Amino acid sequence: MRHLYYYYKNDGTLVVRYKDDDRRITMNYLYYSLKEALQNSDAITAYGTSILPFKNYLKEFNDVKKDKEITIYDNFYDPDRENDTRKYLFDDFAEEHGWNSPDDIPDKQVWNEIDAQDRIQWDDVRNELDAMFEKNVYLLTGTCGRWNGPVQGGKFIRSVGDLLSCMDHLDYIRIYDKNGHLYIHGSHHDGDDDYELKRLTHKGYELADLNYFACDRQLHTAIMNCNFYSALPRYAQKVYGL
Repeated sequence: MRHLYYYYKNDGTLVVRYKDDDRRITMNYLYYSLKEALQNSDAITAYGTSILPFKNYLKEFNDVKKDKEITIYDNFYDPDRENDTRKYLFDDFAEEHGWNSPDDIPDKQVWNEIDAQDRIQWDDVRNELDAMFEKNVYLLTGTCGRWNGPVQGGKFIRSVGDLLSCMDHLDYIRIYDKNGHLYIHGSHHDGDDDYELKRLTHKGYELADLNYFACDRQLHTAIMNCNFYSALPRYAQKVYGL
């Protein structure tokens, strides 16, 4: 019998992995692969502590789908994630390394595993963003925290590179979908940044083009505050079906 190991983060993110081939499935792959994966499994094993019937697992998954706020990417420190990673490593490698409890696992090994999971998740998100920016132009607006207070700003986004140019100073990043809105929250040594990303409509693109895609607050406000010029990305709906 094939098993899927999984855990929920506090923010509702569901992380799923196969035991037999050591694949890890983050939320980006979940929508595409969950049904196929479950068809090959009679039950779900959660770190070897419980076995859930198929119908109960689907109920839990549907509960996640009803959540209005979906985390897309998050590399902020999460003690639950650290504990869950220790449980996963202990479950799979305790006998090999002679660990008697999850606390015996070296911190470096735990953080290496968290870093590996983070890279996989970011690669997934970046691929989805690449596909998104190939089809439309977006507008990013928000505030950047500075030592002398937050500063407003905005930029037209045509690629992941454009987006990263606004985020490369951030130490920690959380990207999330809330009711179809796409938000980015970040933290750095001077404070916090908060942005929203919206897709330009055809009329919005024409307005931006007429103004040479200027870095102009009045233009940005007009586009962001009018459904005629901008639309919600609805990332979670389009990528995850949530």
